[in-house]
Amino acid sequence: MTTTRQSDREKLAQYFDNQSDIDLLLSIKYDLSPEQFEDRVADYYHRIEWYQTTVQWWFDDEGVDIVAHKAWSPTLYIQCKKWIQGHITMKDIGYFYGIVTDQTDENIQMVYVTTTWITPNAKKFAKSKNIVLKNYRDIVDMARSMGDIDQWLSQNTWTAVDRDTTVDRDTDDTDIPTTSLVDREWPQIAKLQAEITSLSDL
Repeated sequence: MTTTRQSDREKLAQYFDNQSDIDLLLSIKYDLSPEQFEDRVADYYHRIEWYQTTVQWWFDDEGVDIVAHKAWSPTLYIQCKKWIQGHITMKDIGYFYGIVTDQTDENIQMVYVTTTWITPNAKKFAKSKNIVLKNYRDIVDMARSMGDIDQWLSQNTWTAVDRDTTVDRDTDDTDIPTTSLVDREWPQIAKLQAEITSLSDL
């Protein structure tokens, strides 16, 4: 066990009463790649929340990792951050907010999913912009709702691939989207606002 993982375990012991919850979160944080984490989040929204989910290509997602559709519901724009260390700050949430709002006026709901902590100012900003936050505690609850945890963690592809509701990461280059989900222009105003406010997160 690495020093980082051990220190993380000791820190998490302050927030979890159940040792198995800590083991589960550490497995997600340390044993899954960022792409695998995105797949499993998409799997949750497909199987549990009944959304049709699309995982964006990692080199072209422009800050939106998953797009989820369901009849008569806002489209979900989901950002996934599988961080081992560090905190999600106002800057991180502000960038995500700027990316999405700068490019779409659809009926949407932004969701920010992370394996780590979220600072108080980031939470305040998210609440003011109606952004749903799911942190390390929510990740554990989401994983447990999937049933067989070991199978869920070890599967090579996620369930929704078999239902043709997402881009298969193993598909050939001819299926790669030719345009990005959003324009590549950096949302300057949101970025500057986030950087200024995030100073108090330190």
